[in-house]
Amino acid sequence: MIRSRSKIWPRSTPLAALILFLAVCGCGPSGPRVGRVSGTVYCGNDPLPSDDQYTWTVVFVSQDGSQYLGLVGRDGTYAVDVPAGEARIAVAGSPRAGIYYVDGKTQPPLDPAHQNLRKRLERFKDSARSGLTYTVTRGAQSHNVKLNQP
Repeated sequence: MIRSRSKIWPRSTPLAALILFLAVCGCGPSGPRVGRVSGTVYCGNDPLPSDDQYTWTVVFVSQDGSQYLGLVGRDGTYAVDVPAGEARIAVAGSPRAGIYYVDGKTQPPLDPAHQNLRKRLERFKDSARSGLTYTVTRGAQSHNVKLNQP
């Protein structure tokens, strides 16, 4: 037996209306609770840039322990999307892998300036020890990360 279209359509109308309502309004009254945090990482008074030898990363750790990463650019700036709420911050660095292999087996050591900087900023790579925190709110915001040595 073939049903006519007029008998099927009235039954599916509430479902279609519900799907359309959810698509237009979103899943909650306030929408996503995420902040886009951007700023500059400072070591003392100077920006901390990533360069050809070393890459820096800003890590926001939310209250549930989730980590949200933003790479630091050559000008010392970063940007990262983080859920709203209190967050601990770490700044971790790592040598750029694979770029400076000369013989295909070994990577040359970091120059003395990078070695010294890495040693001075060691405590900031752990968000529990860095002492850096920030309260993230919804939407775009600016927060400069200042790495002050004792």
